[in-house]
Amino acid sequence: MQPLSEAPSAATVITRAEMEAMGAQTIDDVLETVPGLHVSNSKGFRSIYGFRGVATHNNAELLIMVNNVPIQDAVTGGRTTIWNMPVQAISRIEVIRGPGSAIHGGNAVSGVINIVTKNADETMIGEVGGTVGSFDTYSGWLAKGAKGGDVDASFFAYGRTTNGPNRRVSTDAQTGLDALFGTSASLAPGALNVGGDEVGAYFDLGISDQWRIRGIYEGFRDAGTGLGLGDALDPRGRLRNDFYVGDVTYQNQIKSSLITWNSYVTWLDNDGFFQIFPPGAFGVFDDGVKQTVSTRIGTVGSRLSVLYQGLPGHRFRSEVGFAHQWTDKAYSEVNYAPDPITGGLISLGGLQPLTVVSPALLSGFHARTIIYGLLQDEWRAFDDVAVTAGIRFDGYSDAGVSISPRLSVIYDLTHDITASLRYGRAFRPPSFMENGSAKLLQGRLLDPETVDTVEMSVEKRFGKNRLELSGFWSDLNDIIGNEHDVVATPALTSFRNSGKYEVYGFELATAFRLTDDLGWFLNYSNQQPVNNRLPSGLVSLPRHHVYTRLHWNPIPNWQFDARLNAVIDRPHGVGVSRKPVKDYCTIGFTLTRTEVVRWVDVLFRVENAFDADIWEPADPFVIDVPQAGRNFLGQIRVKF
Repeated sequence: MQPLSEAPSAATVITRAEMEAMGAQTIDDVLETVPGLHVSNSKGFRSIYGFRGVATHNNAELLIMVNNVPIQDAVTGGRTTIWNMPVQAISRIEVIRGPGSAIHGGNAVSGVINIVTKNADETMIGEVGGTVGSFDTYSGWLAKGAKGGDVDASFFAYGRTTNGPNRRVSTDAQTGLDALFGTSASLAPGALNVGGDEVGAYFDLGISDQWRIRGIYEGFRDAGTGLGLGDALDPRGRLRNDFYVGDVTYQNQIKSSLITWNSYVTWLDNDGFFQIFPPGAFGVFDDGVKQTVSTRIGTVGSRLSVLYQGLPGHRFRSEVGFAHQWTDKAYSEVNYAPDPITGGLISLGGLQPLTVVSPALLSGFHARTIIYGLLQDEWRAFDDVAVTAGIRFDGYSDAGVSISPRLSVIYDLTHDITASLRYGRAFRPPSFMENGSAKLLQGRLLDPETVDTVEMSVEKRFGKNRLELSGFWSDLNDIIGNEHDVVATPALTSFRNSGKYEVYGFELATAFRLTDDLGWFLNYSNQQPVNNRLPSGLVSLPRHHVYTRLHWNPIPNWQFDARLNAVIDRPHGVGVSRKPVKDYCTIGFTLTRTEVVRWVDVLFRVENAFDADIWEPADPFVIDVPQAGRNFLGQIRVKF
């Protein structure tokens, strides 16, 4: 396996052991520990993963994969609306900071997250476990693997339910509308609508060390809509998701070539009910402004790659592939229509198909085909110099051709100091909805977003200790933003290429083994938009982010983990007059006791131990969104 110091990208790998030491329960818990990455929140129910100063509400600028299978939503451009895998199913999480399109294609603008699930090697010792936590949170899981002859298999299942933190907002979008229309409909002050139920099942089957077959199901039920679709408190809104991922991989070594073939399918079936504005809104909606949404989205893909190592000093990688994305259902009903005179909404008296009110935004944009090819050479030019050069071509049936080059030069200054210089270009294609909006409202299609990034890094190793300093500069062009109005709904949103955005910064990452029993980890990230300008559509991220962790094994079978997370200096975007988002610092602890009795482990975890006041940025016409206060969790795991 290639050392991270020699990787042609800024990379971080979080192992299963590290996740267990932190007592992490969800992917969000883990990703906040990565330098240059901050986990924010959109409207109280959707996680936002912000890399190096770049984030959007639907996570369209990063690529999320499970076992190297992309899970993007072609209709909105981001990942699924509600999604969060349990860490008990995960073997490791691989994170690339910066552009990744030269290998992974579209959407890998700011970063790539690849989640690798457990196989039979990690589940031969089975386990059953459960947790009880704050906010009426309960979860349970079962994992077991088996081997026989040339076959190995692993199975994992889990369930979770929570009411979510009962956080309250003092004003919302309806507060401003009440002042404008002389009504008193706002439900603020009031609590966010959070919580929900989820279930999942995973299987992993290996045959003869050459075939690997995997399947994943994740289901979400009765999930809340947080602040609400219209940024007005919505206690009635509900979401449902059924998400499936399946893939088959064949791998074989033939002389100097490793040949890999992979085919995959993803399928998302979701629907939601939204009370966009409460009863009494605009003085005419006795039952509130309502909307339903129902979509089905699929992707199939196949790829063939060859890793050739027959030429001394070179590793050639070539790959060709295709993907087809489609939606066979994108249906919505509303009980309102825009009022061109007052700028508000008028009542339709009941739910009507959205096409009655407005032409279909997805008209003509129900499917796309992608064909691509890439070539990369990892060349050991000298004993102390490695050069990686590559290029990828992606052809979209609805968005044209994008070219993504990369170049990396890594120089071993000494046996324990490595320096690197990297350049990469990445792109994001417009989604079905974005292109449909642009065609309908502007008479033209959108251009793909692009980014050019230059990175420099130096890593110093002290035996088992490590210190890394990375600097970057990114230039984004043709950013796809949306024009948002106080009464905006998906039917009225206008997307356009809104210009460019430059951001620069650096990341410091350290890992020290202070003694055999004591480890200390520290990350610091700094990111600064050029001219302090945040374009429309991008989410405000912290200029300064500090994460530090101390892990101690005082005596056998006992582990103690302490964490500090500080988020500092988050100004709002252009056109927002409010003060910057409030800084915060949280502290968390985990205490683990293994082998309480034979095969039984217990864990206790507290987050935000000192009840820090945490807020995440929201839209211009609503206050920022409050986050969870102090919370506790207890866990028991029995191995068998």
